[in-house]
Amino acid sequence: SKATVSVLNWVFLRRATMGACGSTEDTTAPKNTQAKKSGQIPPVPVWASNTGQTHTDIARQRQIFWETQPAYGGNKEVWDLLKAMMPLRADFDREHWESMLLAAEVTIANNSWDEIYDSMGVRYEVPRYAIADPIDLTE
Repeated sequence: SKATVSVLNWVFLRRATMGACGSTEDTTAPKNTQAKKSGQIPPVPVWASNTGQTHTDIARQRQIFWETQPAYGGNKEVWDLLKAMMPLRADFDREHWESMLLAAEVTIANNSWDEIYDSMGVRYEVPRYAIADPIDLTE
């Protein structure tokens, strides 16, 4: 998709220019050495809306979130990467997205989708409905 191509270009440019002017470790960003070493990302969250939402309701909420997310701050390319991943499915290509997150220097701390950080320590908050479908969707 267009978002994936944009993210891939950003990752490539980021890798190509890293170290060109010198770099130091960012000590302000949270560290998750287990996730960094293993490349693991959390499982698809399981949740219930408890309000009888339909696929259309969830799709509308997702659309509104992704259209307004620039107002939340952070790096557009990181948001594009997260959007390209979502919504997660049980059969999503975990290895592909783990490598994309690693290349983009995005960390999911404490094995929780609630703690997503970029290399500058900026936190990205993605609501549950944008990450995965609730288990109680109605038709």
